[in-house]
Amino acid sequence: MLELKNISIYSNNVSVEDISFQIDQGDFFVIFGPDDSGKTELLNTIMGISPIYSGNILYRQKSINRLSISDRKSIRFVSDDILLQNIRAKDYLKHIAFTYHIKELDFRDSLIKYFNIDTSEYLTNMTYENNKLVAIIGALMTFPEFLILDEPFNFLTTESSRKLLDMLKKFNDKGMTILIATENFEDTDNRCNRLMYINDGKLINKCKIRKDTVSYKSLTITSNDFKHIEKHLGTPFKIDGNKRTYISAYDFDKINTIIKQCNISDNNINIQSATLKDALDFVSQTLSN
Repeated sequence: MLELKNISIYSNNVSVEDISFQIDQGDFFVIFGPDDSGKTELLNTIMGISPIYSGNILYRQKSINRLSISDRKSIRFVSDDILLQNIRAKDYLKHIAFTYHIKELDFRDSLIKYFNIDTSEYLTNMTYENNKLVAIIGALMTFPEFLILDEPFNFLTTESSRKLLDMLKKFNDKGMTILIATENFEDTDNRCNRLMYINDGKLINKCKIRKDTVSYKSLTITSNDFKHIEKHLGTPFKIDGNKRTYISAYDFDKINTIIKQCNISDNNINIQSATLKDALDFVSQTLSN
């Protein structure tokens, strides 16, 4: 669906150098990396907001600069910026419905209810969280074939982020292609199927996530005897004094069984979802070994 070939960008004091990747129809693709790593510049270039220094971008095998109106309407982009229009949220959404010729508004109304938005408020008077959710509702209600979101979880609470992710996964399961750029995001591992990690405008790694990869857990264990632990969990991902961190694809039941077998106290172990960077690094180590 989307292909970037050797893209280089120089914009807003951020450079992106020779980036290539492809997004297939139906992908849930995440670009992950720290602030000022080049994520936003890549999305802006895809949308024609920032110029390309070199390389080429193809959407459905057409140059991104020569798309038909129909192709452009199949893409919706939600930037990280807040909506600054001095109008009520309901009028903003009404304008989108008019622009995209949407007559059945039940789905729009269900999204408003799902995110608990008071659409009688002016956009400029809303909290940043509700303002961003209105922008996302405006994109979702058009049923785009390709949805691009830049830092969609900025300003959102943990609960709103979870609800948004659940909604995006439902859309993706129905065939919508989704591209997300995010800085701190540890919950895509059970939703996305492909990810790319960039830093300082350079591609660090990219991979397609297998089903046995998405359940990776990070286990940090404090102990003076790791012999039995490593028999089950293998080589540690990180060592810090008498603490060792392991990345494991075992489910929680299996992990708890191992903990009991190794006589590890609950106070000496911390289990959490592995970050995307750790998952990428672990994949790289596994492949290199």
